[in-house]
Formats: sequence, C-alpha cells, structure tokens
Amino acid sequence: MFQTILRPTQGFKSAVTMPLKIRLRELMREKTIRDGRDPDTEPITQEEVAKAINVAQGTMSSWSRNIVERLDKETIVKLCRYFECRIENLLQIED
Repeated sequence: MFQTILRPTQGFKSAVTMPLKIRLRELMREKTIRDGRDPDTEPITQEEVAKAINVAQGTMSSWSRNIVERLDKETIVKLCRYFECRIENLLQIED
C-alpha cells in the first residue's frame, strides 16, 4: 500500500500523510472484463482512461501508482462515471 501525501494548504504547516488508496488498476481490470475484453491481450489502458476523462496521461500514470497531489470533485465524478462505480469503490481509506 502506498501512502497518499496531501500537501499543506493555507493555515497548515506541514504535509499530512493519509492511507488513501485509489483503486485505478483494479477498476481498469474489472472494466476490461465487463466490456468483454481479454485482460491479458487487450486491457483498458491508462491512456484510454486519461483520454476519456480528459486528463494528461502522466497524471493517470501517477494516480495508478497512488501518487496524488490533488483530486478534484469533477475528476472524481468523471472517474466514477467512466468505471460505473461509486466513490467508495474508487477511493479507500486503509488503516
């Protein structure tokens, strides 16, 4: 599990480490299967997801490794709609 680091905002003095997991890899595999594609030969790619939700491919790559600077509401909604999932399926807090 990776630790998501949230940068300090105005009023806070240091970064906060939170055990937040973004389940992109798992959701990409699940959607591949749901779409009738073979996960070994024609998986949904980070590039496909990035294009579908209009973010840079490098950003998607970072997210898939659970490296997050910020994730705004609009992007969360786009990801949930793309993967046809609820927020709690996309983001998990791990203790």
